Amino acid sequence: MTDLPTFSLDTPGLERNSVHSGHNFREVAPEVLSPLTWSIIGAGMERGFRDAADRFGRERPSGPRPAFVSYFGFRPYFNMTTVERLADELPVVAPEDIWALLLGGPAPDLRRGERPGRFHRWGRLRGALAFLGANAHAFGRAQAVLAKAEGATMDALSSDSPWKKGAACEAAVRAGRAAWALHIRTTCVAFVAASATKRILESQYDPDTAMELLRASAHRTDEDGGHASARGEGLTQGLDRLNNYEVADQGTDFTAFASVMSSAASVLNESSGRGRGGQTVEEVAIPMGTARGPLYERVVRFMRLALGERERSKEIGLRSLHCVRLLLDGGAFGYDPRTAAYLGIEEIRGLGGRAVDRLVHERAEELRAASELAYPVDVQVRADGLRPLRRSSATGANTGYSLAPGWAEGVLCAESDGEPDRVLVGDRVDGNYVLAVMPSGVVTKYGSMLSHVAIVCRELGIPCVAGVELRPGDLGKRATVDGWSGVVAPKDESTGG
Repeated sequence: MTDLPTFSLDTPGLERNSVHSGHNFREVAPEVLSPLTWSIIGAGMERGFRDAADRFGRERPSGPRPAFVSYFGFRPYFNMTTVERLADELPVVAPEDIWALLLGGPAPDLRRGERPGRFHRWGRLRGALAFLGANAHAFGRAQAVLAKAEGATMDALSSDSPWKKGAACEAAVRAGRAAWALHIRTTCVAFVAASATKRILESQYDPDTAMELLRASAHRTDEDGGHASARGEGLTQGLDRLNNYEVADQGTDFTAFASVMSSAASVLNESSGRGRGGQTVEEVAIPMGTARGPLYERVVRFMRLALGERERSKEIGLRSLHCVRLLLDGGAFGYDPRTAAYLGIEEIRGLGGRAVDRLVHERAEELRAASELAYPVDVQVRADGLRPLRRSSATGANTGYSLAPGWAEGVLCAESDGEPDRVLVGDRVDGNYVLAVMPSGVVTKYGSMLSHVAIVCRELGIPCVAGVELRPGDLGKRATVDGWSGVVAPKDESTGG
């Protein structure tokens, strides 16, 4: 039987045996998901996508066996494609921005259908605003369901009742599905708000400058309302606390957001959408003094609310999976955890005996065959199949994606005890580890604008670059990390430069 990372929340090592088309989901779940974990995570994500499609998409999933909205949602590639497809229905956002905003890279080469006309897109706006306005209530409900599940889990583990353990496991599954539905919902909300912010900035600046300012907008500026500058350390001041993200605790926050987005849609519809291509001076300021300044401030505020809730939805989902793991280890439903890993939660409840044995054997063989497929780590989907993702010829081997602005110099290291003058390097640098050791800079092979490590680095004013794989021999060398351009430059010790 294939050994699976069934209930471990640690990401297994990745060589060349997995297809990976996104950069952020590997931080919260194993790369190889068991059927049981998928029946919780995937079903929750599908629920979130169906809710969005029902509110403002053309798809109307219904009936006892409806078509899936999100395909196989445990791959970020498919999730982002679905968000893009739904956002295509709206007038405020530009769907092609989603890859740069959420995954830190260009869109794959996909065959896309013709975008709906302007009249159709404006007709969908009302449903989308209702979806956004209900986000805070959805977050509160997910927290309440988790609290109930954790209480039931503690009670069940302190007793010898199989019935209690089974009931607690059911509650944990409900909490997990609610959490991952919330994750998809808040991803949609964050993207719509970020795309609208970018559109506002593009009305004054060229696209590249607008994107840099959008990255700067990912953290709060000083409370005095002063403008944020994209020069030097102007973007990193006042970031002495981690919990910079607020969470909406009342529906009025996102209801107000719906009103703001309606205003933004009207304002942006009147704009030609062309930025000022000549605006490339040394210091560029977010347009707080223009007529769109107040609109920008309000849209950015709700983008931060969505980002905060998106990060917390991952925590709720992982805590729910932890409850399921503990209960199955404790004997819930009478299955050995290794056997349960090959079954969906509905199959655990409804099957038994030979049917379970047959399913476990078949799936073990399927997963063994899948694990032996030798695909490159990063791929693009094209009409003729899978190809390795290649960097642009204009991009050097040590140039990646800027996730947090700033500049740092220090010794490259894979581990740190908090020594000064260190640049932390890894495949998937953990945001909590960054918080613990406070490095001068971070270089991570995988990461995105909205991943945990990027958010932590922006909050703490630590420059962060993703998409760079340094050579093992570079560890121990001094290097500069440019969080503005994405350049990571190890110094040659023999030449001193």
